[in-house]
Amino acid sequence: MEAARRASSLFPHGEVELFDEPDLRINTGAGLLYVEHTELVRPAIENGFRPVEAESFHRGVVRLAEKFYRESGGRPVAVLALFLDDQRSKLENPDGWHRLTERKTGSKREKMARSLAEFVKERYVPGAGTITFKWRNELPTGFEVISISPPLHSSWQTSESGNIEPLDAEQLAAIIREKNEILPKYRARGSNSPIWLLIASGPSVAKGVPIPKGIGEWKFAFDFDRVLLFSGMDNKVFEIDHV
Repeated sequence: MEAARRASSLFPHGEVELFDEPDLRINTGAGLLYVEHTELVRPAIENGFRPVEAESFHRGVVRLAEKFYRESGGRPVAVLALFLDDQRSKLENPDGWHRLTERKTGSKREKMARSLAEFVKERYVPGAGTITFKWRNELPTGFEVISISPPLHSSWQTSESGNIEPLDAEQLAAIIREKNEILPKYRARGSNSPIWLLIASGPSVAKGVPIPKGIGEWKFAFDFDRVLLFSGMDNKVFEIDHV
């Protein structure tokens, strides 16, 4: 709420208080404003992690890989690893995917971490500058890009791939419908104060949802006094039009 208010003048001044049904209350000085809040997140990939879970898993792989690399006596080096999603990994390399996910031979995280550590140790050339490997037939299973650099910061990092589907109109419509169904309960309390719906999307790739350029043309049916969409990735608030 505070991030959205910093990004837009649509929100009035006043202390934001936690409330129960709806979620927030703002004393504007001229009256009360109630705000129902909900989070917009990227949907899970079929047969895969939700994006926020995937990001956590990938970070765990990289941290463990760095540990294995150091324990093996590898020279200080900086590494950036990008991961494939599970569906693409399985499709492109079925045999490698089977070996990676076979539980009898160890956890997927540990096997990916060891393969990353071994790849870096084999491919690092001191003094060669940054070398980026993109051809998947030469990369360990599950990786999209591995970049190896001189140890300026001696850090191992991951970044989620930028292939993210933008917000779909039906996804937004479903959220508005769900929240609109509980609005009569709030109205039944007899308050004449306005009630807004704030839908918020996070700033990170794992939690954020790109907003399409045409969102200004979308219109939905709802009974809230205002419906606002805050994009943390854009640091911008979009007002949703009513049918």
